[in-house]
Amino acid sequence: MLSAAGIAVLTRSGLGTSQISSLPYVASLILPVSLGTATFIMNAAFVLAQFCLLGRRFGRHEFLQLPLTAFFSLCIDVAMCATASIVPAIYAERIGLCLIGAAVLALGISLQVLANVAILPGEGLVRAVARKTGVHFGAIKMAFDFALVIASVIASFACLGKLVGVREGTIISALLVGPATKLIIGKLEPLAHRLSGTSKT
Repeated sequence: MLSAAGIAVLTRSGLGTSQISSLPYVASLILPVSLGTATFIMNAAFVLAQFCLLGRRFGRHEFLQLPLTAFFSLCIDVAMCATASIVPAIYAERIGLCLIGAAVLALGISLQVLANVAILPGEGLVRAVARKTGVHFGAIKMAFDFALVIASVIASFACLGKLVGVREGTIISALLVGPATKLIIGKLEPLAHRLSGTSKT
């Protein structure tokens, strides 16, 4: 829910959106679908790609990514509706919204990592490629995000005749979300371990 809220605030800034949401955002402007619906379609394709890559190594529990992304996509549409009245008047407000959105998105990702239950299909596909190729997760993640942004730019110019969804906000998200997530995880991990130990006893 927090990740969805962060994406919505980033998008409402009018300065682009996060890397992984850039392609669904462009698709939602080209096709008669919402941002959440486009996000679900893309993530469902990512789950299928994981299955094709890993074959028998794709565990049954990995299919939990589908209901997770369905809920995530619904939350995006709810968050977009809830933030529909946000119309920043000046550029400074737009930058402020980008920073707030990036911080909320980082918090959402951090809690997802700390929960260690299931991950969204985007990260799942990156992990599958890393397992298949032996290349480090971080390197695959950077290439994956870059490919999504490039695909968004191409689709935007090809179908809309102009650049949408990829702007300063996308760069701010790319630069801040990763380090902020690492910082938040470092602060919350000891608490998560204590809570986990308490639940086991």
